[in-house]
Amino acid sequence: MFASLRFASGAIGTLLLSWGGRGRLVDLPAFAIFGSEGSIHGSQLTNADGDDSDLVGVMRSSANRSTLQSWCPEGISDVFTLEALDWIAAIDARGTGRRPEIDGQAGLRDLAAAFAILESDMTRREVAVEDVLAGAIEAYQRPINQVLGI
Repeated sequence: MFASLRFASGAIGTLLLSWGGRGRLVDLPAFAIFGSEGSIHGSQLTNADGDDSDLVGVMRSSANRSTLQSWCPEGISDVFTLEALDWIAAIDARGTGRRPEIDGQAGLRDLAAAFAILESDMTRREVAVEDVLAGAIEAYQRPINQVLGI
């Protein structure tokens, strides 16, 4: 799958997903972000000069105290525990005073972004996330809705 992305900030991105190719085997999961100043592969940050750094170390050393607290509340860094805390926050946001990192609206927008790529493929044109959210474009979704009776 290949998609060109245009963000509200004006940034342009490319999304490429593939399970086939020749040459060197790719470790799974293979995830990389490339930008004008370098790239990220897994937890390795490489700047434009080719110098490597530990991404987590760079993030921890450059983040302010409140950001670190939001990433690792009470110093907790175990990903399973953080995930559990986020579920608890989602279930009992009023009782704990802590909001989940990703709420339902953010999840809906993420899903709409993925469906915008599918809708764009079906319609062969640029599709905005807002158009998917509003149901204005549903070439991909329409047959699904018909089967579900919605």
